[in-house]
Amino acid sequence: MIPLCNRRTPFTVAPEGLRLHSAFCRTVAYWGDGSYSNATVKNYPFIGKQFGRLLIESIAGRNGRSQLIVKIRCTCGTIKTTNWDPIRKGIVISCGCYRREQLSKARHIHGKCRTVEYYAWSAARTRCTNPKCDQYHNYGGRGIKFLWKSFTQFIDELGERPSWANSIDRIDTNGNYEPGNCRWSTALEQGSNKRNNHWLEWNGEKLTLAQWAKRIGINVSTLTTRLRDGWTVERALSTPTKFCLTPTKIRRIRAMYEHGGITHLTLGVLFRVHEATILEATKRRTFTSVL
Repeated sequence: MIPLCNRRTPFTVAPEGLRLHSAFCRTVAYWGDGSYSNATVKNYPFIGKQFGRLLIESIAGRNGRSQLIVKIRCTCGTIKTTNWDPIRKGIVISCGCYRREQLSKARHIHGKCRTVEYYAWSAARTRCTNPKCDQYHNYGGRGIKFLWKSFTQFIDELGERPSWANSIDRIDTNGNYEPGNCRWSTALEQGSNKRNNHWLEWNGEKLTLAQWAKRIGINVSTLTTRLRDGWTVERALSTPTKFCLTPTKIRRIRAMYEHGGITHLTLGVLFRVHEATILEATKRRTFTSVL
């Protein structure tokens, strides 16, 4: 087969002597079917060299404007053909991955827009600033302001959420969402920090209705009914119920939990009390006087 250049001009030299011999053509010889001569490496010493992130693998021909086209391999793994001149001048240093990385870095602020901490921060801001929010009347509608300047400031002070059971809470329920007035709290802690809590004071200690019910081991509804029926606070808190936990029952519960491996839920069913009451008793947060 007679070798041809990309102008379809026949070469008259032998195949082993193919080289850029014509000033008129000024292009690499190939064999008509697209396969190029091995002599291209001699004429283009940049083949096999690295330019930025690009490795020049071979010559791919010329375009319609007689500009040299090269086959490149980028460090990201992309293989493509492109114009050689911008690579030679240093204008192009990658397949486009470098530009995408720089744009991503420019748009990157904190990288936590899909975290629970960001959702908590965003939800609190919406409750205070968006009148269309269902809870706006309980927050922004009654003067609660959102004073965090940015999510970065928020996360720097409060840190990440300790566990799945925690959510954002204001220490002063009538105060703003601002530095020094927010914390991560459990549902029980938040329930004890509500505006409509029913506080009871007995024996020099002031707790909410729910906290007293857990402390003495009776149901909240039972305690609520007693107070609604006109019982005094002392009588409502000191009168045991039919299924009230006694010191004997507490010792038995702790023994069954620690040595028998029985779960809190099962113990709650056996002793007719709430699972949370059993949990507090086994952790010795309540009935501390019972040994």
